This record gives sequence, structure tokens and C-alpha cells, in this order.
Amino acid sequence: MFNRNGTYYFRRRIPKDLLSLYPSDQIIFSLKTKDRKEADKLARAESVRLDQEFEWKRGHLMGHSNGQLSDADIEHICTLWIAEVLDRMKKPAWRAPLARPTGNGRASVAPNLLERQFHASAPN
Repeated sequence: MFNRNGTYYFRRRIPKDLLSLYPSDQIIFSLKTKDRKEADKLARAESVRLDQEFEWKRGHLMGHSNGQLSDADIEHICTLWIAEVLDRMKKPAWRAPLARPTGNGRASVAPNLLERQFHASAPN
């Protein structure tokens, strides 16, 4: 955990054996608080959640002796990732217009469009 301009941030390195499953070697995000005690509480909860996630991924990968993931494994990982993205999109910093110019003549699709498409295709 660290403080930048009065706001606390969570930082956690990805274990070496799981680096191939993450886009970066660490996870960093704002705890969205300026209160040290609240930040400590939130950081502990995130740390426990990540410990569980890491253990689940280790256990699941150990079941694949050839290192290959099944279609069901890939679908499960994608579902977890989408749920995390949607959860983070609920925070005000993720709100954006439907499309943004990218400078190359095309528009990029904004996260709230992804959210609507995901919910529209999700089974009831």
C-alpha cells in the first residue's frame, strides 16, 4: 500500500509462477480513501481476496499436467475477468461516452457499451 497525493493505493506483486496469467507483474489500484485506517482495512481484504485467487489458479493449473486449459477453464477465467471489469466500471472513473475517437479515424468502444452487451447476452 502506498499514498499518492493523499489517496491510498493497493499494490501487490504477482507470484512468479502465475506471471503468465496476468498482463503485468503487479496489481495496482486506488483504494479510493484518504483515511489510513480505512486503507489498511481495505488493503487487508484485497490481500486475502488475492491470496484466494492465486491459490485457486495454482490448484486449477496443477490439474492440467500438460499446461493446457480446457474451453471450460478459459470460459471460467473470462467470466471472472469480465465480472471484475464490470465491478470496476461501476466506479465513477470508468464512466465514459459510448465511443471515443482514437486518432486513427476510428472510434473505440467505451466500457459501458461492453457492460450492456455482456448483460444482454448473460443467461438468466
